[in-house]
Amino acid sequence: FDHYIATLTDGIDAGEHKHGAHQLSISLDGRPHRCGPDRDQSVLGSGHLVAPNTPQVLHSESGQQVLFLIAPQSTIAHELGSKSLDDSGFGVVPADAVDQQAIVGLQPAIDEGWAAPRVGSACDALLETLAESPWSSATDLHPAVRAAVGYVHAELRRPISADDLAKRVGLSTSRLLHLFKEQMGTPL
Repeated sequence: FDHYIATLTDGIDAGEHKHGAHQLSISLDGRPHRCGPDRDQSVLGSGHLVAPNTPQVLHSESGQQVLFLIAPQSTIAHELGSKSLDDSGFGVVPADAVDQQAIVGLQPAIDEGWAAPRVGSACDALLETLAESPWSSATDLHPAVRAAVGYVHAELRRPISADDLAKRVGLSTSRLLHLFKEQMGTPL
């Protein structure tokens, strides 16, 4: 399978950093975590993809994630990037794109330790299900959802309410909240 490095994160509150690889973080315990250009611009999600060499922060929000650093020239990086990355280099992986059976298969392997032989095959299975999952690409998102994500990632330097964000993208708050959860797999 394509080349990657996988590690387990638990309780991480990582300051700004960047990698020469795609960074994919997936929640293992169902709790969303934050990722974005900085703490103020980070968004909650069950999974996040960050483009290579993109400064970003990751906050586990007291949950547990598996973190993949994926070679940019790999097939999996291309497939995932085309599904989720926006112009700012960030993407939220919808919760329903993550095969829970793959997560269930990964947990016992992790419990055995990262050197256990089945960790690699469990990680491969998780990445394969993500690559094959038919979730919306950033370009398939409703324009208001895409604008909301872009606004949060690229422009926000202060906290913003859902009401303010809905006004900015031209929808009612309830409609934006509904669309966002439907398309992104996590509440706004």
